[in-house]
Amino acid sequence: MKPSVRYLALLVFTVTLFCIYYDVLYERIHYHFLYRKLGGSLKDIKSVHLFHNQLTNFVNQIAPNELEGNSADSRLQTEWYYFIARALVHRGHARICEIGFNAGHAAVTWLSALPNSTYIGFDNGFHNYTQRCVDYLKRYFGEQRIDIYYGSSDTTVWEYANQHPWTSCDIFHVDGQHYGELPFQDIANAKRLVASGSLIIVDDAVLSGPCERHGSFCYNPTQAWKQLNASGLMSTAECIRLELPWRGFCFGIVGSLTSS
Repeated sequence: MKPSVRYLALLVFTVTLFCIYYDVLYERIHYHFLYRKLGGSLKDIKSVHLFHNQLTNFVNQIAPNELEGNSADSRLQTEWYYFIARALVHRGHARICEIGFNAGHAAVTWLSALPNSTYIGFDNGFHNYTQRCVDYLKRYFGEQRIDIYYGSSDTTVWEYANQHPWTSCDIFHVDGQHYGELPFQDIANAKRLVASGSLIIVDDAVLSGPCERHGSFCYNPTQAWKQLNASGLMSTAECIRLELPWRGFCFGIVGSLTSS
C-alpha cells in the first residue's frame, strides 16, 4: 500500500472514531473547563450518577418502558445543574421548586448538591411510577425535605403561591408540558415564587437549530424563555447547548423584581 493511501486510510479511521465518540469528547472538554472555573471535581457528583442509575433501574422494574426522558439522560446536564446550584446558591437553607418531578432525577441532583435544602415539586401525576419515586427519594433524603403537589401546573403553582405569599424559591426549575400556552404559564407562575437572587432554569430551551422551528418539542419552552429574558426580570442569563442540537437549557439570576 502506498504511503498516501495509508495516510488517507488512517485519516478516515480517525475521523470515524471521532464521530463515534463525539458525545464523550464533547462532554469531557466542557467538564474540564466548567469544573475548573467553579472549583469543583467530578468526584463530587459520582454518587449522584450512581443514584440516577439506581433510580432508573427502580422505575424500569416497576413500570417497564414507561420512563420519560429526564436530565439524567445527559451527564453534562446533570453536572451543570449540580455545579450551578453549588456556585450560585449561597443560602444556608435553600428551597428548590420544580415543575415536572417525573421520576425525580433532577430532584436528586438538587438535593445532593445542596444538603441543607428542601424540595417542592409540582407534577401532573400522569405516570404511575411518580409517587413510588417520591417515596423512594423520601427514604433516602428524609420525609421532611420533599413535598409534592399533584395536578396541572397552571393551577397548582398558582394556588401554592396564593397560599404561601411569603415563600420564595432559591432555585425554580421549569420542565413541565412543552406545548401550547403551558410553558408560558409555568414561567409566569414561577415568577410569583422567586425573589432577588433566585435562580430560574428552563429546560429544553435552546436558542438554535430545531428548537427555533414552530411545532418542535422545544419550540415553546424556547419562546417562553425568550419572553422571560426580554422582560428584564433577570440580571444575568445564559443558555447552554448540550450534546445534541435539540438538547439544552437556559438559566438566569433574578435581579430587582421592581424592574419586571
